[in-house]
Amino acid sequence: RLGRSRVHRDPRRRTRGVGAMKALRRLIVTAALTTLAVVAAVVPAIAAEDLDGYLREAEQAEYGGRRIVVTIWDGESRAEIFTVIHTGDTMTVNGGESIVGYGKLDGALGGGVVIPEWSSSVLSDRYTMKQPEAVRRLGRDAVRIVVQEGDLKRATIVLDAATSAPLATEVYDGAGDLFRYSTMLDFDADPAPYLAGAGSDEEYEVMLPSAASSLPANAAGYRRADTYSGPSDSVHAFYTDGLFYFSIFELPEGTRLGGLDDAVVVEVDGNEYRRLVAPDGIWVYWEAETAYLLVGDLPPDHLEQVLEELPQPKGKGNFISRLWRGIFG
Repeated sequence: RLGRSRVHRDPRRRTRGVGAMKALRRLIVTAALTTLAVVAAVVPAIAAEDLDGYLREAEQAEYGGRRIVVTIWDGESRAEIFTVIHTGDTMTVNGGESIVGYGKLDGALGGGVVIPEWSSSVLSDRYTMKQPEAVRRLGRDAVRIVVQEGDLKRATIVLDAATSAPLATEVYDGAGDLFRYSTMLDFDADPAPYLAGAGSDEEYEVMLPSAASSLPANAAGYRRADTYSGPSDSVHAFYTDGLFYFSIFELPEGTRLGGLDDAVVVEVDGNEYRRLVAPDGIWVYWEAETAYLLVGDLPPDHLEQVLEELPQPKGKGNFISRLWRGIFG
């Protein structure tokens, strides 16, 4: 269900310049944007009995249009507008700039990756759904559902009643404040007009499943669904709770990721991390025995809980800041 969003470029390849890092950021934004679509692209209420039923029908919507995605966190906000086409199991963004689906990702870095297999997502029992209600959106009949995590409203999703397409999605943090907002600016139930010129003739690099990882099998309610081996002994682990996701890249210590100069130092449980807010979610970088890059759409309170259960940064205080200045100046 969320398998498409776990396909990423190796973050070390061709990422030494700001422009290349922005290209990488766009690819992962695209992948996470697809996650938003998968979360939201469910069928009308009459066709599903519960939240898991909605999510299991998520990949069948067909539509085209423009979508804006905004992330707001700790005084930072990032936004971007995408032209999207969703057909079957594939999301095409900006006329073929990125194509996510069937285990492949094309993108602006040149070339792409193929993941030949992945596990099905299992929805965490911490989520429940309130009774769906009929609403109007963009002049169309729609269905609005509210996803609860205990007493907390975690997300609201507005779905086109005729096509099951996502018209709007809101995600909330642990305080109940808006964290991410995604909405269609214009919508067409027929994706055909948007398909002209979409496609790619890129070559693909295969990422094979791997059982080897020092990362935990579970972290704060997220299950490590799959682990993949990458170049130079790198590892890519994909975690999900069935609604949100994150990927962790294990990279050689001292890996240089140019363009992260916009990242700020944040402290979690006495440890320092580098955090970058992107339109779709969050990037976090730190070093322990190896270097780690976490990219995901999970809410801030979930992220802090996850980081506490992952390998901790080595050293305290200003070590990350000193390291960062040494690498990037």
